[in-house]
Amino acid sequence: MTAATRSSRATWGAPPLLLAEIGLCSVTVAIAASTTRLFQRTDYLATLLALVVAAHVAAALLRRVGVPMLTATIVLLAVGALVLAWVHYPHTLWWGSPTMHTVRDAGRDLRAAFAPFRAMTTPAPMTKGFEVALAGAMWVMAVFADGATFSADAPVQALIPPFAAFVFISILDRANHFLVTAVLVTLSVALFALCVRALRQTRLTWARDEAPRAARFNVSAGLLIAILAVGIGAAVVPWLPGTGDKGVVDLRKLGSAAAPRQVDSPLVGLQSLLTNQSDEIMFTVEAPAAHYWRQTSLNDFSGTGWGSTAVYREIDSGDRLLPSDATDAPDETDRFHIDKLRDIWMPAAFDPARVRTDLALRYDPSSSTLILDDSRVSHTRDSYTVHSQIPALDRSQLHDSTAASARGNSKDLELPTSFSGSVTRLARALTADAADDYDRAMALQDYFRSGEFAYDRSVDYRASSDPLVSFLNAKRGFCQQFATAFAAMARSLGIPARVAVGFTYGDPDNAAHPTRWTVRGRNAHAWPELHIAGVGWVAFEPTPGRGNPDATGYSGLAASQTDPAADPPSTSPTTVPATPTTSPAPAISIPAPTTSAAAANPPPTTTRAADSGASFALLTGAGSAVAIIGLVLLRMVWVRRRHERRRAADRAGASRVRDMWADPCRDLQRVDLRPAVAETPIEFASRAADELGVDAMCDLGSIESARCYAADIVGDEAARRAIEIHLGVHEVVWSRLPVVSKIRSALDL
Repeated sequence: MTAATRSSRATWGAPPLLLAEIGLCSVTVAIAASTTRLFQRTDYLATLLALVVAAHVAAALLRRVGVPMLTATIVLLAVGALVLAWVHYPHTLWWGSPTMHTVRDAGRDLRAAFAPFRAMTTPAPMTKGFEVALAGAMWVMAVFADGATFSADAPVQALIPPFAAFVFISILDRANHFLVTAVLVTLSVALFALCVRALRQTRLTWARDEAPRAARFNVSAGLLIAILAVGIGAAVVPWLPGTGDKGVVDLRKLGSAAAPRQVDSPLVGLQSLLTNQSDEIMFTVEAPAAHYWRQTSLNDFSGTGWGSTAVYREIDSGDRLLPSDATDAPDETDRFHIDKLRDIWMPAAFDPARVRTDLALRYDPSSSTLILDDSRVSHTRDSYTVHSQIPALDRSQLHDSTAASARGNSKDLELPTSFSGSVTRLARALTADAADDYDRAMALQDYFRSGEFAYDRSVDYRASSDPLVSFLNAKRGFCQQFATAFAAMARSLGIPARVAVGFTYGDPDNAAHPTRWTVRGRNAHAWPELHIAGVGWVAFEPTPGRGNPDATGYSGLAASQTDPAADPPSTSPTTVPATPTTSPAPAISIPAPTTSAAAANPPPTTTRAADSGASFALLTGAGSAVAIIGLVLLRMVWVRRRHERRRAADRAGASRVRDMWADPCRDLQRVDLRPAVAETPIEFASRAADELGVDAMCDLGSIESARCYAADIVGDEAARRAIEIHLGVHEVVWSRLPVVSKIRSALDL
């Protein structure tokens, strides 16, 4: 390394370098803090910020000991992988080194975090996979930004990843703490830009005595101006028209027919509400009669839980929801007011015909399900009106099968290959004397309500290898087990069946003439629906103590929502015999499971919705951003190496002077200053000095003229002076360029 190069790099060791490093670190810290907008908890932030600071400190140390940029980048990425393993997977290390167990556990956590990505809405639950992904992304961002700023002298490129990350976060969550994070990021970028400018001023040798004072003034005055500007903007922006509205382009509506959207099965929330006997008000309904308030139906049975596959289409307020061939039935108008309901399914009386609301909705006709098509995690405090067609079915209609046309699909008959043969034999024995599907359904309902089964909210069969067999043996459970057993046994008889999820009718405001129903968490319920040929989907009620108000005409049960676990069945006469006599259930022994394995939780519900398009667009954008960053990094490395070759120590002073003349000429072309054909270097330099106000340009013209006509007398001292003048000219030209030209200049385009 020559004395000139050492002198040039020595200026980077001055205090302004430390300020620039702090400013750059503040940008990455601000982006890391912005990620809290995406998640429900923030306890991960302290660890993430510590990793960010560690990455910048490690990069600064390697640069100070003179490690080349490419080598430092490789070392820093390796160190980052080690740090992530030490922090998040210490139990998988071998003598402090990652192992295949580390890779396996990290991959498992990442897959678990991003598998339901297309269904997620912010704020999302923070998982270990997201913690690892954020830490890795922030470490890579810090390494890239440090190399771009201090090794490649490209601070504009250093801000590309943070800017892309902030935009990405804002797309995922357009409202949550946007103003706070925007102010934080803006101030950190302003601090970084001011510190970098102060650092560059220390290179101006003709004003070196004034450089420290000028740098301090620029940083303090610029930061004050930035704070005032951001403060004024933060105060004014909330009052501007359109603030808080939806974006001009809703990315969630791109590719709405793409891949499925996954959400947790509603049975998960139902079990939680029932177990805790939640007294929270979920919603209220203004309705002339009591109904089961149905949210959705699940037709995908895995043997341990229920999910669904549905295709949701966008609907507008007032659209007809029922198929054109559906028979007309008297309309009932129900108005819903949501209070604490925290999911996407919108309750309604079966079967909804029209809905009127300002909300963005989707509808699946196969399951008669309305969902909220919005980025929020719930529709709390919303209201909507549903016009439902509620047929009054009786036994004769179900026996004759002459009512409305059927709706269903093959999924409603599927059973897992491991389905117990003993359960099928029991179902056949129970329905041996039945004449049709309705009689079979009633035989199954009578079996579960015969008094042999007890309602028990405390049971949990998920640890059993066959939860259904365990329930039938124990004869204890709550609505989820009763509905599952009924629907699965109906399928084994060849009757299409599914499980509906929602709420019982709730508490009336006036027992004599109710018009308003208050539905609480403890009213959560699940019940089976069977497809009766020629009639359609019909609800049955195997759970003791429950009775569907819409099924009294054919089920033999009065409307009831008594909890037998709280009130003795003898004091709650809610069951009206379906037939004059009920024959006892056949004595069939179901073998208890001989092995025990941890069963999976209820599977996720899979639906097709608009969020899949948004996810595709966001993932594509993220991949494109990564590719662009990689290309930019390669370009900066190439430019850096070319400049280093130009300034190699083994080149003669005259050669370095030639390069230091060529580079300012390239810079001057960006502000439309070009030498005329007949101009000598001294003449062009004099003209450029007048235009730029940089008198030292005249000295550079003299040095270049000497090189052209007397190269032997040009030595290292002249070369060092040419380098210093080149840096000063570059600084002045840079200050006059617009943003686009600065980017092109930094990339040497």
